[in-house]
Amino acid sequence: EGMPFYIIGKTDYEIFPPGSARLLTETKTKVLESGQGARLQLYLPYQDKEFYYDCFFEPMRDSSGRVTGIAGYIRDITEQKKSEEIISRELARISLLRNIASASAGTLSIGEICSRVMDEVRRNLNAKSGCIFYLDKEENSLIRLAVFGVPEEVEREIQNIPLDSDSNAARIINYNIPVITHESPGRAESSRARLKKAGLEDTRWFALPIMSRGETLGVFTLAFEGLRSFTEEETGLYRAITEQLGIAIQNARLFQEEVESRKQARYELEISNFLLRAADVLTATIDMQKVLNSLADIALEITRRKRVIIGLFEKGEIVIMVSRGPLSPAPGKRWRIEGLSFYFRQAIEERQIITADYDRESSR
Repeated sequence: EGMPFYIIGKTDYEIFPPGSARLLTETKTKVLESGQGARLQLYLPYQDKEFYYDCFFEPMRDSSGRVTGIAGYIRDITEQKKSEEIISRELARISLLRNIASASAGTLSIGEICSRVMDEVRRNLNAKSGCIFYLDKEENSLIRLAVFGVPEEVEREIQNIPLDSDSNAARIINYNIPVITHESPGRAESSRARLKKAGLEDTRWFALPIMSRGETLGVFTLAFEGLRSFTEEETGLYRAITEQLGIAIQNARLFQEEVESRKQARYELEISNFLLRAADVLTATIDMQKVLNSLADIALEITRRKRVIIGLFEKGEIVIMVSRGPLSPAPGKRWRIEGLSFYFRQAIEERQIITADYDRESSR
């Protein structure tokens, strides 16, 4: 009842695709052999559409209880199945965004935030490769902070991408492009070459700006198997991820700015204390050596540095008057100005304060 007349008298293999026919035949055979009913869900693609059916079969018996045939029904549950899939995808989307928010909230390091977000994306979206770039305005470049799925050679190439280079990521920043995909016209040739080198030329990919409060903070990219277009649902998810990422990066930046502001305030307070105590020393004695000794002690205490050296000019040389701390030159030692390091000479010649990080650049 309710079935097209033309299927009457035909086998499953004459009606359905081979895979579906085999499944139906095996299920019916089990019902006949076991004498017990069975249910299954059947998937049938037809003319670029997808259909789902709920199938139930039970044995037919004669008066003696012997199985003589099969009765059953096939019910179209396509809409129900699609609704379930939509709900399932939405739950997965919510779960992913929640995990990303939780992972990024556990740290205030921008690099760590990007790594954690990328780990969540890799585990949940089945992407083939991905990358997160952070915009360094001082260096006028994009700094790669997280990546997966590309060869080491390509990783090195994209470690630092200048904004004046021909790349998709740089174009997004320079021209405020909302999204670039594998289908966008005018894609950068350098990016095409990198995709080919990474074995990703036959993938579908996108590049989205990472933004927060109207400011562009970086670029987020992912690549997937296959060359089909991205659906609106997929694009919406990727935009939601970049929004979460933008919020996390912005919060980390605000925290770092607050830390730097407090450091600056503490430094200025230290300088004020130093000047006040130095003024007391200068008014307490006219003995130059005592004054210099006191200034060195105050500088060590207030600035919490390891070493303080005070020298005076004398006939093209610097004479060490006071030295405090490890590896300090002995008082009375003379240094010729032309033999001093570049930073010392620069401070003397330009009469300005010069700072140098000797721990990081020992050659200085």
